[in-house]
Amino acid sequence: MALLYNHLRDARIEWNRHQPQGGETEDEAEARAAAYNEKRRLKTVQSSRKSNKLNMRKKVAQKMVKLCFAKKDEEGVAAWTWFLKLLTELGNAGMSSEESEVGDMPTNSGALASVVVFAIRRCPWRLAMVNKYMEQIDEAALVVLTSGHSKHARVRTEQESEKFPPSGLPRAMYNPAWLTVQKTFLPDIEEILNFSEGSFTMMEVEVVIPGVN
Repeated sequence: MALLYNHLRDARIEWNRHQPQGGETEDEAEARAAAYNEKRRLKTVQSSRKSNKLNMRKKVAQKMVKLCFAKKDEEGVAAWTWFLKLLTELGNAGMSSEESEVGDMPTNSGALASVVVFAIRRCPWRLAMVNKYMEQIDEAALVVLTSGHSKHARVRTEQESEKFPPSGLPRAMYNPAWLTVQKTFLPDIEEILNFSEGSFTMMEVEVVIPGVN
């Protein structure tokens, strides 16, 4: 019964959303409802992309741990194991946003072909070191992931994400300069972000990526 009630409630809400409000015409009401649904769809797409990105990066780190272990590279094992911990702490919300668009990319023959390109926005709230580590993991993905991985081109841009950062992350993951600027507008920004109480130490990690380094 509860499931049926929820379906009926959602249907009623959706129906009401399409009804004219405040002197709207029917066309204006439909346009408003369509804009709302499109915004909700894009939010779902972004959430799915972030989840997929996190899972992909974890898979890369796991493969690199195994690769380093096989080579008896203790430093590599330690570095990529720490990357796994970093990714777990960041979670889906800590991944950068992407916008898809069609762009021209050169093929092996030198000709240009129209392909889907994901433009990666920079996270201004995230520590620069964390951004660097995400780039290194993505570089390793091109080497160690051979199947089940999206081959869409990803281009990092200087465009900043406008999304408010996730709360509950270790303080060490936030950009101190960004926090300082935010305090001028939001004096209680640290309370809003609610830093996690667990201990997390940011590390200087150098990794060797086969075929890249």
